[in-house]
Amino acid sequence: MPILTAQLGELLPICALNGATLRSDRLRNASVAAFGAEHPVLEERCLLIDGVAMLVRDDLNRSGMVRRGAAMVARAFFDRWIEAVSRIEHRGEAVLFAVAEQTENVWWCASGLADQLPKFLANRPPLRRLFVVNIAEIMLNIRARAEQAGFDLSGGSFFLPPDDKLYLEWMREFSERRTAVQAQFDPLHMKPPRHPSTQQRRVIEGMTCRIH
Repeated sequence: MPILTAQLGELLPICALNGATLRSDRLRNASVAAFGAEHPVLEERCLLIDGVAMLVRDDLNRSGMVRRGAAMVARAFFDRWIEAVSRIEHRGEAVLFAVAEQTENVWWCASGLADQLPKFLANRPPLRRLFVVNIAEIMLNIRARAEQAGFDLSGGSFFLPPDDKLYLEWMREFSERRTAVQAQFDPLHMKPPRHPSTQQRRVIEGMTCRIH
């Protein structure tokens, strides 16, 4: 199925986002979008997952992470939270996105099955802080608000299936680029990811469809 897109004026209400906050985030370098970008990769419309990126940032911010740090996590670890989106949508799995401060300036990000999180944490050193984002709840709320607003999301999907060849290629490239430029993950000091190439943007655009 094609990847769903929307006009910004449609995306804001179905993601419960505020236009004034969006403008403020742009001025404060706290903007986020899909594919690790600061702004939507398509020129005249947004991907539905641009809204998910903003909600991941907002959830981390509400949980106590500074807003610019939350924005950097949402951008730099696009491959982690979009894995949750894809597995939830196409496999019906209960997958969470987690961010943790292990020690001062040492952090990690991961996505995995919700029922495996306690065991995963039990096998790691004690954490200073843990942030868990319920991606499934974000997606359910988007669908509910879209239905209430009269938008039909049935003609496409949030993102590609996790076993799709293009999905696997994009995520491998994204992870390799991050690893190549970032020796240590610290959301307050790490480098922002590189924006998608013109060729990649064209491929993405060719795979999309509008919400109705």
